[in-house]
Amino acid sequence: MKLETRHAVLASTLAISGCLSGVAFGWAALVVMLKREGAYEELCDGTTDDDDGACAAQEVALSRVFSIGILCLFASRLPIGVAVDRLGSRATTAGTCAVAAAGSLCLAERFYGLGFGLLAGAGPGVHLGAMHVSNLFPEAKRTALGAYSTAHQCSTFVFSLWLPLFNAGASLRQLFRGYAALLLLFAAGCRAAQPRSRYELGDAVARAGCAAALVGAPRKASAAPSLRDQVAAVWRMEGFRPLLVYKSVSLLSMQFFVAVLCCSVLASLAWASLGWDRAGPGLCLLHISEPTRL
Repeated sequence: MKLETRHAVLASTLAISGCLSGVAFGWAALVVMLKREGAYEELCDGTTDDDDGACAAQEVALSRVFSIGILCLFASRLPIGVAVDRLGSRATTAGTCAVAAAGSLCLAERFYGLGFGLLAGAGPGVHLGAMHVSNLFPEAKRTALGAYSTAHQCSTFVFSLWLPLFNAGASLRQLFRGYAALLLLFAAGCRAAQPRSRYELGDAVARAGCAAALVGAPRKASAAPSLRDQVAAVWRMEGFRPLLVYKSVSLLSMQFFVAVLCCSVLASLAWASLGWDRAGPGLCLLHISEPTRL
């Protein structure tokens, strides 16, 4: 198989996705290094509760950092999708790499919540903003998409690969600063490999200096779809309505259960405050009688 410019574009975007897109899911390895380096150790009073030497307050603080990161990871997907449509793939992927680099520098300076939130939230940008590169391979489009999925999964091992370096004496500050420098290089790579908008099915690219350029007559700029058109397109997607029904039923079932549980608990407290010994109608499930002494 002859290597072409499109293969270089695919390889570069896969490398970027494999180093960033799902890095937040590698928290298990990162938290080990954070504990060993003393993150939030000022919250401890000298006692430890686990084998890593962490106390309960430190565990809660680190769990809060992880929660911030996961929240940013899932909340950023919709804005990133809008950015790809409005700003184009080049600006979106390069910008998210720069944001991730800023988050890495924040982590290096021990701003853990802010840093991990920026790093995790920027991850989907390089994944969602680069999947259109599969259009350069009409004969193997699904294979290219599968490669992006694999790269996303591989990115969860980034922090695990840091463990040998950390055990060899490298500090987290050094590792995160080096990672930030790599992400800035990735931002430059995104500007070289990505088009202003996106690659369409059947496009061809050729090398133009250090960047990739479209081959052939320039495409006519198509008008950006309106929000109504985008909503209609999502509604017509196969499988969207069954998924919507399933999620709605699950959410309503959960809310109904929580509502019944809260009402039962409040009714039990009110019944007990009246001083009655016997449970009233409908409260038998929550009534706990005192054991009878013989």
